[in-house]
Amino acid sequence: MRKGFTLIELLAVIAIISVLVGILIPTLSGARESARRTQCLANLAQIGIGTQMYMDTESKGVLPVVRPFHTGEPGGGSDPSLLDVLSQYLDTPVPQRPSPDVDFVLGKNSCYRCPSDHGGKDPALWASTGTSYEYFPGQAMTATELFFAAESPQVEKAVTRALELQAEGGTPFPLLNCGDDWHELRAGAPARNAVYFPSMRADWLEELAAEDAENLFGDIGRLLGFQ
Repeated sequence: MRKGFTLIELLAVIAIISVLVGILIPTLSGARESARRTQCLANLAQIGIGTQMYMDTESKGVLPVVRPFHTGEPGGGSDPSLLDVLSQYLDTPVPQRPSPDVDFVLGKNSCYRCPSDHGGKDPALWASTGTSYEYFPGQAMTATELFFAAESPQVEKAVTRALELQAEGGTPFPLLNCGDDWHELRAGAPARNAVYFPSMRADWLEELAAEDAENLFGDIGRLLGFQ
Protein backbone atom coordinates (compact mmCIF):
# COMPACT_ATOMS: atom_id res chain seq x y z
CA MET A 1 0.00 0.00 0.00
CA ARG A 2 1.26 3.43 -0.94
CA LYS A 3 2.07 5.83 1.89
CA GLY A 4 2.25 9.65 1.67
CA PHE A 5 2.67 11.93 -1.33
CA THR A 6 5.60 12.77 -3.50
CA LEU A 7 6.76 16.39 -3.50
CA ILE A 8 5.31 16.94 -6.97
CA GLU A 9 1.92 15.56 -5.90
CA LEU A 10 1.93 17.71 -2.78
CA LEU A 11 2.69 20.84 -4.81
CA ALA A 12 -0.11 19.93 -7.23
CA VAL A 13 -2.59 19.61 -4.33
CA ILE A 14 -1.49 22.98 -2.95
CA ALA A 15 -1.91 24.55 -6.39
CA ILE A 16 -5.43 23.14 -6.73
CA ILE A 17 -6.38 24.41 -3.27
CA SER A 18 -5.02 27.86 -4.16
CA VAL A 19 -7.13 27.95 -7.33
CA LEU A 20 -10.24 26.89 -5.41
CA VAL A 21 -9.63 29.57 -2.76
CA GLY A 22 -9.21 32.15 -5.52
CA ILE A 23 -12.57 31.12 -6.94
CA LEU A 24 -14.41 30.88 -3.63
CA ILE A 25 -13.29 34.15 -2.02
CA PRO A 26 -14.95 36.44 -4.62
CA THR A 27 -18.05 34.25 -4.54
CA LEU A 28 -18.29 34.49 -0.76
CA SER A 29 -17.62 38.22 -0.90
CA GLY A 30 -20.43 38.65 -3.42
CA ALA A 31 -22.77 36.59 -1.25
CA ARG A 32 -22.00 38.75 1.78
CA GLU A 33 -22.64 41.94 -0.18
CA SER A 34 -25.88 40.48 -1.52
CA ALA A 35 -26.97 39.82 2.06
CA ARG A 36 -26.01 43.38 3.07
CA ARG A 37 -28.01 44.82 0.18
CA THR A 38 -31.03 42.72 1.16
CA GLN A 39 -30.82 44.09 4.70
CA CYS A 40 -30.49 47.62 3.34
CA LEU A 41 -33.65 47.15 1.25
CA ALA A 42 -35.46 45.87 4.34
CA ASN A 43 -34.30 48.98 6.26
CA LEU A 44 -35.63 51.31 3.57
CA ALA A 45 -38.93 49.46 3.33
CA GLN A 46 -39.33 49.70 7.12
CA ILE A 47 -38.70 53.45 7.10
CA GLY A 48 -41.11 53.79 4.18
CA ILE A 49 -43.84 52.01 6.13
CA GLY A 50 -43.15 54.21 9.16
CA THR A 51 -43.42 57.31 6.97
CA GLN A 52 -46.75 56.10 5.54
CA MET A 53 -48.06 55.48 9.05
CA TYR A 54 -47.05 59.01 10.06
CA MET A 55 -48.82 60.44 7.00
CA ASP A 56 -51.97 58.43 7.67
CA THR A 57 -52.02 59.30 11.37
CA GLU A 58 -50.69 62.82 11.78
CA SER A 59 -50.35 64.81 8.57
CA LYS A 60 -53.40 63.98 6.42
CA GLY A 61 -51.27 62.42 3.71
CA VAL A 62 -48.51 65.05 3.63
CA LEU A 63 -44.83 64.14 3.82
CA PRO A 64 -42.84 65.21 6.89
CA VAL A 65 -41.44 68.71 6.53
CA VAL A 66 -37.88 68.35 7.75
CA ARG A 67 -35.11 70.10 5.84
CA PRO A 68 -32.52 68.69 5.49
CA PHE A 69 -32.70 65.14 6.93
CA HIS A 70 -31.35 66.54 10.19
CA THR A 71 -32.13 70.02 11.44
CA GLY A 72 -29.98 69.75 14.51
CA GLU A 73 -29.26 66.79 16.73
CA PRO A 74 -31.73 63.88 16.64
CA GLY A 75 -33.58 63.81 19.91
CA GLY A 76 -33.00 67.48 20.65
CA GLY A 77 -32.78 70.98 19.27
CA SER A 78 -35.45 73.47 18.26
CA ASP A 79 -36.56 71.62 15.11
CA PRO A 80 -37.21 67.88 14.76
CA SER A 81 -35.34 65.65 12.35
CA LEU A 82 -37.05 62.93 10.35
CA LEU A 83 -35.61 60.51 12.89
CA ASP A 84 -37.55 62.29 15.63
CA VAL A 85 -40.72 62.53 13.54
CA LEU A 86 -40.77 58.80 12.84
CA SER A 87 -39.56 57.64 16.26
CA GLN A 88 -42.97 56.43 17.43
CA TYR A 89 -43.63 54.59 14.16
CA LEU A 90 -40.39 52.60 13.98
CA ASP A 91 -39.30 49.94 16.45
CA THR A 92 -35.75 51.22 16.72
CA PRO A 93 -34.11 53.79 19.01
CA VAL A 94 -33.52 57.31 17.68
CA PRO A 95 -29.77 57.64 16.94
CA GLN A 96 -27.98 59.64 19.61
CA ARG A 97 -24.45 60.75 20.35
CA PRO A 98 -23.07 61.75 23.73
CA SER A 99 -21.75 65.08 22.45
CA PRO A 100 -21.42 66.91 19.09
CA ASP A 101 -17.76 65.98 18.69
CA VAL A 102 -18.21 62.18 18.80
CA ASP A 103 -19.90 59.65 16.51
CA PHE A 104 -23.54 58.62 16.70
CA VAL A 105 -24.35 55.33 18.38
CA LEU A 106 -26.37 52.91 16.23
CA GLY A 107 -26.83 49.19 16.67
CA LYS A 108 -25.82 46.97 13.76
CA ASN A 109 -29.48 46.10 13.19
CA SER A 110 -30.78 49.68 13.25
CA CYS A 111 -32.96 50.40 10.21
CA TYR A 112 -31.20 53.77 9.92
CA ARG A 113 -27.89 52.08 9.16
CA CYS A 114 -26.99 50.48 5.82
CA PRO A 115 -24.73 47.48 6.55
CA SER A 116 -22.57 48.41 3.54
CA ASP A 117 -21.98 51.90 4.97
CA HIS A 118 -18.74 50.98 6.72
CA GLY A 119 -16.76 54.07 5.79
CA GLY A 120 -13.52 52.58 4.52
CA LYS A 121 -10.92 55.35 4.70
CA ASP A 122 -13.55 57.91 5.73
CA PRO A 123 -15.98 57.79 8.66
CA ALA A 124 -19.21 55.94 7.93
CA LEU A 125 -22.07 58.28 7.01
CA TRP A 126 -24.28 56.92 9.79
CA ALA A 127 -21.55 57.70 12.33
CA SER A 128 -21.35 61.36 11.36
CA THR A 129 -25.02 62.10 10.56
CA GLY A 130 -27.03 59.47 12.43
CA THR A 131 -28.23 57.62 9.33
CA SER A 132 -26.99 56.12 6.07
CA TYR A 133 -29.94 57.47 4.09
CA GLU A 134 -30.90 60.75 2.42
CA TYR A 135 -34.46 62.15 2.50
CA PHE A 136 -35.16 63.39 -1.03
CA PRO A 137 -38.44 65.23 -0.31
CA GLY A 138 -36.58 67.34 2.25
CA GLN A 139 -34.16 68.44 -0.45
CA ALA A 140 -37.09 69.24 -2.75
CA MET A 141 -38.77 71.26 0.02
CA THR A 142 -35.62 73.29 0.60
CA ALA A 143 -35.32 74.01 -3.14
CA THR A 144 -39.02 74.95 -3.28
CA GLU A 145 -38.58 77.49 -0.50
CA LEU A 146 -35.64 79.05 -2.32
CA PHE A 147 -37.04 79.03 -5.87
CA PHE A 148 -40.64 80.00 -5.13
CA ALA A 149 -40.25 81.89 -1.83
CA ALA A 150 -43.00 79.63 -0.45
CA GLU A 151 -43.61 78.75 3.18
CA SER A 152 -45.05 75.89 5.22
CA PRO A 153 -47.64 74.32 4.93
CA GLN A 154 -47.87 75.12 1.21
CA VAL A 155 -44.35 73.80 0.59
CA GLU A 156 -44.82 70.28 1.93
CA LYS A 157 -48.29 69.96 0.41
CA ALA A 158 -47.05 71.01 -3.04
CA VAL A 159 -43.99 68.75 -2.90
CA THR A 160 -46.06 65.76 -1.75
CA ARG A 161 -48.65 66.19 -4.49
CA ALA A 162 -46.02 66.85 -7.18
CA LEU A 163 -44.20 63.63 -6.24
CA GLU A 164 -47.50 61.75 -6.44
CA LEU A 165 -48.19 63.21 -9.89
CA GLN A 166 -44.75 62.22 -11.14
CA ALA A 167 -45.29 58.65 -9.92
CA GLU A 168 -48.69 58.54 -11.62
CA GLY A 169 -46.95 59.64 -14.83
CA GLY A 170 -44.42 56.82 -14.59
CA THR A 171 -41.46 58.64 -13.00
CA PRO A 172 -41.41 57.84 -9.28
CA PHE A 173 -38.92 59.73 -7.13
CA PRO A 174 -37.19 58.26 -4.07
CA LEU A 175 -38.42 58.91 -0.57
CA LEU A 176 -35.04 57.80 0.79
CA ASN A 177 -31.88 56.48 -0.79
CA CYS A 178 -28.38 55.37 0.22
CA GLY A 179 -26.06 58.29 0.75
CA ASP A 180 -23.30 56.85 -1.47
CA ASP A 181 -22.51 54.06 -3.96
CA TRP A 182 -21.91 51.33 -1.40
CA HIS A 183 -23.46 48.33 -3.17
CA GLU A 184 -20.73 46.94 -5.40
CA LEU A 185 -22.96 44.39 -7.13
CA ARG A 186 -24.30 47.02 -9.55
CA ALA A 187 -22.26 48.45 -12.41
CA GLY A 188 -23.17 51.17 -14.90
CA ALA A 189 -25.81 52.79 -12.68
CA PRO A 190 -26.05 54.23 -9.15
CA ALA A 191 -24.95 51.47 -6.76
CA ARG A 192 -27.50 52.63 -4.21
CA ASN A 193 -30.82 51.38 -2.89
CA ALA A 194 -33.95 53.48 -2.57
CA VAL A 195 -37.53 53.33 -1.34
CA TYR A 196 -39.90 55.07 -3.74
CA PHE A 197 -42.82 57.37 -3.01
CA PRO A 198 -45.75 56.85 -2.81
CA SER A 199 -45.63 53.08 -3.43
CA MET A 200 -42.96 52.54 -0.73
CA ARG A 201 -41.31 50.01 -3.04
CA ALA A 202 -37.66 49.30 -2.18
CA ASP A 203 -35.33 48.66 -5.12
CA TRP A 204 -32.22 49.94 -6.87
CA LEU A 205 -32.01 53.72 -7.16
CA GLU A 206 -32.67 54.75 -10.76
CA GLU A 207 -30.73 57.70 -12.12
CA LEU A 208 -33.04 60.63 -12.90
CA ALA A 209 -32.55 62.93 -15.86
CA ALA A 210 -32.47 66.74 -15.69
CA GLU A 211 -35.82 66.71 -17.49
CA ASP A 212 -37.33 64.69 -14.62
CA ALA A 213 -36.31 67.35 -12.10
CA GLU A 214 -37.66 70.08 -14.38
CA ASN A 215 -41.00 68.28 -14.62
CA LEU A 216 -41.15 67.85 -10.85
CA PHE A 217 -40.53 71.52 -10.15
CA GLY A 218 -42.88 72.49 -12.95
CA ASP A 219 -45.63 70.60 -11.11
CA ILE A 220 -44.61 72.19 -7.80
CA GLY A 221 -44.78 75.67 -9.37
CA ARG A 222 -48.23 75.03 -10.82
CA LEU A 223 -49.50 73.69 -7.51
CA LEU A 224 -48.24 76.84 -5.81
CA GLY A 225 -50.00 78.99 -8.42
CA PHE A 226 -46.88 80.30 -10.19
CA GLN A 227 -47.73 78.87 -13.63
